[in-house]
Order: sequence, then structure tokens, then C-alpha cells
Amino acid sequence: MNTFHPQYLNDSQGNTISVVIPLAEYEQIVKQLDELEGIRLHVNTHTGKRPSIPLDEFVRQRMAFSKPIPPAHNGEPIGSPLL
Repeated sequence: MNTFHPQYLNDSQGNTISVVIPLAEYEQIVKQLDELEGIRLHVNTHTGKRPSIPLDEFVRQRMAFSKPIPPAHNGEPIGSPLL
């Protein structure tokens, strides 16, 4: 179990408006969130559940990581540029 040491900041009416935590605690939270996201993606992949995203976002992501497709012997590309 993690122990955090938050400090609460209040406005002039006494309403809590912000929380301040030490940088090391923040980095620990970010690391754990990243690990949880990886676990979630792993579980979703193995259970057949995949998060849905809009088609244009999918295409943008795929194009950012795709390599050019070499032409086949007849000059036609092999496969899909999105896969």
C-alpha cells in the first residue's frame, strides 16, 4: 500500500481547490497508472475486448508507425497500408 502526503490548498472561503504532493509520490502514481494501462490492454487483448477509437484516429496512429509497403513483382502493393 502506498503512503501519500498530500497538502490541500484552500481558497479564501475555505474551499479546497488544489492538492500538492511531493514529486517522488507523483512520479510513483504516474508509473503505477502506466502499469495499470498496460495490464488493461493485455487483458482486453486476451479477452477479445479492445477499446474502440474513431476510424480517423486509428488511421493516424497506423500511418505514424507504418513502414512503406514494397511493391509486388507486378508493381501492385502487397497488403494494406493500414495493417
